[in-house]
Amino acid sequence: MNPEEMLTKLERVLSPQQVITSDLCSACEVDGRRPSIVARPQDAGEVGELLALCSREGWGVIPWGSGTQMGIGNIPRRYDVALDLGALDEIVDYDAPNLTLTAGAGCTLRALQELVEGKRQLLPLDPPAAERATLGGVVAANAFGPSRLRYGAARDIVLGMQVALANGEVIDVGGKTVKNVAGYDLTRAFIGSYGTLGVITRVTCRLFPMPPERRWMLIGFDRAGDAFAFVQQVLDSVLLPTSLDLVQGRVVPNRSDVSLWGVIGLEGTPEVIQRQYRDLSAMAASVQARHVEQLADEEPEGQQIRRLVQDMPAVSPEPLVVRLYVPISAVGSLWSAVQHLEAEGQASLNLLARPGLGVLYLMAQARDAHLSLIASTLQSLAGEMGGHAIIERIPAEHKVHLDVWGTPRSDWPLMQALKARFDPAGILSPGRFIGRL
Repeated sequence: MNPEEMLTKLERVLSPQQVITSDLCSACEVDGRRPSIVARPQDAGEVGELLALCSREGWGVIPWGSGTQMGIGNIPRRYDVALDLGALDEIVDYDAPNLTLTAGAGCTLRALQELVEGKRQLLPLDPPAAERATLGGVVAANAFGPSRLRYGAARDIVLGMQVALANGEVIDVGGKTVKNVAGYDLTRAFIGSYGTLGVITRVTCRLFPMPPERRWMLIGFDRAGDAFAFVQQVLDSVLLPTSLDLVQGRVVPNRSDVSLWGVIGLEGTPEVIQRQYRDLSAMAASVQARHVEQLADEEPEGQQIRRLVQDMPAVSPEPLVVRLYVPISAVGSLWSAVQHLEAEGQASLNLLARPGLGVLYLMAQARDAHLSLIASTLQSLAGEMGGHAIIERIPAEHKVHLDVWGTPRSDWPLMQALKARFDPAGILSPGRFIGRL
């Protein structure tokens, strides 16, 4: 159907000012596919009406926030409408005494975090590109950053949400308080579904008290074995750092003499932080670490360190970015295994590990013809270690024969059943999710 015919039908739902058919549609391109229409509903009711129309017409719809997660996913099977949720940016309810916040899906994390910081509170979602990321997009992707080690990801922080379904119905799932578990499993189903089951229009999150102080600890290692021996000591201890990352290939600012760094986030009172720093320094000394220091979060170098570990997967220039999940006990073995790719001359690698989460990001520079082979090799490697791998970035032509989510796992029948239940016409992000759902 051409854009003019689509416009005629859309007039039943949206005003002409809410629909774009010009070259601006190119800004919503996904893997080389450009939508015919960009629709900008003003509220959840309009989102529902639009989805009902798309279901009747069989138009493929992909929800958009700021686009920070749009590179993740298979090539869309159909893509007629880009659903821009930027206008859903209202603060619905901020209950500071009860540490809850309800906001529209189009609100940016930065705006929400600035709001709650005024009350000395914290919304601890720190995915890559957090300054641009929207609340709805982060929740739809279950995106996370280094502080997941302490605070969890969206599935741990979101209490409830409002969702527009493909049939036009707008539903509320979950609740405002931690004790309210009604619909909790359904809430978890929408989190991380990448817009394939419904369109998230509003989210209620739990907040946390702002810690009195934040600091970063840097530890330089000569060998990966030393780094993972240190990590094991930390994980076996009673210490609870906010984050624990290992970085290889990215030079920590003004410290080019070390290529493998441990970057640890610490929070608490100055006394608590100093006690943790003392204990962690002793652990580092026991494995012959060559460099140990701490930086205040508010210092320019502290901010640089935060951006390094938080944004590295998003801002890296490499054409291939893979997120691998394995059991926590296997991260060290995985790190060693992937380095063989570089040793064998297949690729030049940068690595970011979150060993306390069982996560390893690999960013690879290689000949274009080798990218698919490297990606599928990594998916197989993660599977052999009891995990899986997601291809976060790869040129679109490689996605034709490569499922970026890997081989569907044991929960695949449940995913199919949920898709059939919530989106029987298959209009929501068609083909983009696991198994090309």
